[in-house]
Amino acid sequence: MGSERERSQDVEQSPDAGGSGGGLAALFGGGGGGRTRSAAPTEEFTTQLIAAVNAGKGKQALQIAGSNPGGAVQALTANSRFSAFLRAVGRNRPFESAERRTLDAIYDNAGSFENKKLVFAARYGVNISETEAKFTEAELDVMQQQASLLPAGQVEGLSTFKQLARKQGQRGGTFGGTSINMKGMATKKEFAHTFRHEVGHAIDAAIGGRVADLRTNKAGWRRLASTSELIGAVGGFKSCPTDVRQTVQRAMNQFATSSRGSFTFANSWESHLNGHLIKQMGAEKAAAKLQEVRKATPSDPVLGAAHNSSGGNGPHYKHKQWQVANGRAFFFNAYYAKPFSVSAETHNFLKSWNNPKANFSDKEWFAEVYAEWFRTSPPGKGRAFPSYVSDFMKKTVETYRGGTVQTHSGQDAASDEGGGEAGQQRDQAGGDGAWA
Repeated sequence: MGSERERSQDVEQSPDAGGSGGGLAALFGGGGGGRTRSAAPTEEFTTQLIAAVNAGKGKQALQIAGSNPGGAVQALTANSRFSAFLRAVGRNRPFESAERRTLDAIYDNAGSFENKKLVFAARYGVNISETEAKFTEAELDVMQQQASLLPAGQVEGLSTFKQLARKQGQRGGTFGGTSINMKGMATKKEFAHTFRHEVGHAIDAAIGGRVADLRTNKAGWRRLASTSELIGAVGGFKSCPTDVRQTVQRAMNQFATSSRGSFTFANSWESHLNGHLIKQMGAEKAAAKLQEVRKATPSDPVLGAAHNSSGGNGPHYKHKQWQVANGRAFFFNAYYAKPFSVSAETHNFLKSWNNPKANFSDKEWFAEVYAEWFRTSPPGKGRAFPSYVSDFMKKTVETYRGGTVQTHSGQDAASDEGGGEAGQQRDQAGGDGAWA
């Protein structure tokens, strides 16, 4: 990991990405070691560069290009060797820090949007798919800026990130298979956060068991198999009238599975419960019994788990009201049609974070942790995470595939964290998760 600065910069607040001489280059400055070193290529420089490319020596070609990235683009383009250069260079993923800086500068000096796409695809080892919609240059610039600051091994040649697809629609994204699928850009800050979130899903899939251990054993996320499992986990019914407990469980079964694939429950918990009470005892008696159940709800953890998951924008927006019992918090997840639970420590952190995306499920929680961790440079400086999260991100995620973190000095991290409640958006489901 690179050396930490005394002050951290919010990478979402970096200068606007743009073409040669601005945007990304402003992160590292101009000449004298910056990303926009450019001069007309000399004959000797061109000869050496083209010879390295023709010999398939990507590392040597990149080293030569590093002394004059803009001139390298000119020389390669003039000799119709730009694509060959990228093919040779691409065999050496992930790249070392100096090589990454050179590739940043080559992207900045690519000369055209199409050349930028070629550089991006070669550097990260992805196919850029635009069958549904077309990326804009501004969108690609934001993703390049974000990717260039992530640890190299997490975006360069990652086995679970083989395609970058532009999907129809505005705001959000999904991950599935080995494809990160991005919708349109509403704001650069939000688009950057979405991209990092989707990379987080790809990292989850790539690291595999160790991330699953973090989610399940350290953070305590559980997907419960049935309402019976939930009833047992919370310690059973307490104050619910005994004559309707079986009816209540049948209503819970219907409630849990009624809105599969949706963000929130289409009908309230009480509407399901009332319908089942009417079936049991008729409308008149059901009305009185419903009042009894309402009074019992605050002191009954089974009833509380259902009641506190109902209404509003979905249970992930009601995280502060999730039912707590036996050192865990419980809620019903409409999308997965299952009860969920999480450890009390993680629940307390979620309440302080106030990020509905992170509350949605175990995998969405990790993707949001990833997006937030790498929001700042150096990473992990924008929020105080539980120690088990910080340790895992530093020791397992940052070092995955030998990657090092690119850092740059700048302003303190912004106070309006990416993923906070003000910046939430709802997206169509895709891959494992329903959030961006």
